[in-house]
Amino acid sequence: MQRKIIVALEKAEQRVDGQVAGGGAISIFESSPIIRDCRFYNNYANADGSNGGAIYGWQSAPIIQGCLFQVNTAYDTCCAVYLVGPLEPSTHTPILRNCNLYG
Repeated sequence: MQRKIIVALEKAEQRVDGQVAGGGAISIFESSPIIRDCRFYNNYANADGSNGGAIYGWQSAPIIQGCLFQVNTAYDTCCAVYLVGPLEPSTHTPILRNCNLYG
């Protein structure tokens, strides 16, 4: 039997400085968390091969809603959010809704 785990991050501020692989603040692997009303600022994924200054998702379908992204950068690809392939494209689609991205 499969267990369904729901992860939610709500009304948080996230700032991480330092060398990390994947996302500068959050790395998501094969899951579908809900991230709502959060602020991500000055995050930097600066390890070689890093993508997504604030959030990196691999085979995931997160729901990211009402978030503010400011000055997030990555060493290799993208800026604030980098998502690669959902688990099941026909039923799981990443959602980025009502978010603001700056710098």
